[in-house]
Amino acid sequence: MIAVPTAIAAILGGLTIYSDIQGSAASGRVQHLAQLNASVVQLTQALEDERDLSAGYAANRGPAGAAILSQLTAAQNKTSTDVRAVQNEANGVTTGAGYQPSTVGDLTTLLNSLQDLPYDRQDVKSTSFPAAEVIRVYTGNIIQAANNFSASVGAGANDAQLQGDVTTLGALLRVENEKSVQRAILFAALSSPSRTLQSEDLTNLNQAYEQETAELADFNASTNEAEQEHYTNTVSGSQVDLAATEETLAESTAGTPLSQHGLTAAEWYSNMKFTIGQTRGGRPARDEHQLPGELPELAGHQEPADHQHRDAGPAAPRTAGLDHRGPFADPAPAQTPFGRAGCGRPPAARDGAQAEPQRGHRRGRGHRADRRHLHR
Repeated sequence: MIAVPTAIAAILGGLTIYSDIQGSAASGRVQHLAQLNASVVQLTQALEDERDLSAGYAANRGPAGAAILSQLTAAQNKTSTDVRAVQNEANGVTTGAGYQPSTVGDLTTLLNSLQDLPYDRQDVKSTSFPAAEVIRVYTGNIIQAANNFSASVGAGANDAQLQGDVTTLGALLRVENEKSVQRAILFAALSSPSRTLQSEDLTNLNQAYEQETAELADFNASTNEAEQEHYTNTVSGSQVDLAATEETLAESTAGTPLSQHGLTAAEWYSNMKFTIGQTRGGRPARDEHQLPGELPELAGHQEPADHQHRDAGPAAPRTAGLDHRGPFADPAPAQTPFGRAGCGRPPAARDGAQAEPQRGHRRGRGHRADRRHLHR
């Protein structure tokens, strides 16, 4: 199976082979990069969780948003811990120490982007910027930089297998991110007072879906048939099917209160958490903090009186020297504004066109964020 932890293991193996050939100096560098990249992948996943919860909170900063706030705080604390790990492990990764300029450049971009995170968090809580803007900034400012670094760690290794493993990992990380973007968009819509997927959000949801499909095609092109099949079998299950059905239903009923069709923020988040967890490693996501959709914390997040429970059936088939210290360098819990710190569902028919039989058959690019703070 190629899921993120397994792909990292494959890269570690490639690095070991390469280092055996190249000697002790190269061995130290590549093993350092392998460990750093493992930490960057973990950070990326924490950032995705934080982004998606931030979007839900930004969609409803009133009393209902308080149900998400404690989960968001826990996610921020987890991210801050992972940021400090990356910053510490990044020390010494310089061109002067023999690292490839492209890798050092991508790392520099990532480290610089992490300096923006405290300000972005303040904006999530203290401003009226919409959820769509929160998603764009987290994705374009930080997560994309992290994925770019993960895709560059094989540069200069002169090892085709290693570079192939890195390509596969990069594609899979991008697939995972686009799934998470979809989770964020619909979670925000279902958390909003109107429980409605607006036209701009529908466009963004479709773009994320199209981008996921394109990234999955890149993944398939970089690996063999057995690994492709294993991925398909791993990212599967009743919750994956339910998430796909829910997304299709939301698209087909955009512009109307989604609660009228039995959709809830809690159930959607739970089903997508499982789906993304399978993509991340063939297992559910770790539970250092609980997330909405599993739990009682959302009990205060009342659904409208017109909410009707549905029994959704399964869906149809279908990554110079620097001072790496920053605002997260203090080993104590960081202060935040909130305290201490399967590819596919059957797409709905649009514009009179017939729905396509499998999501994986679609192609397209899109959903790229501008680099800026929320307040700019």
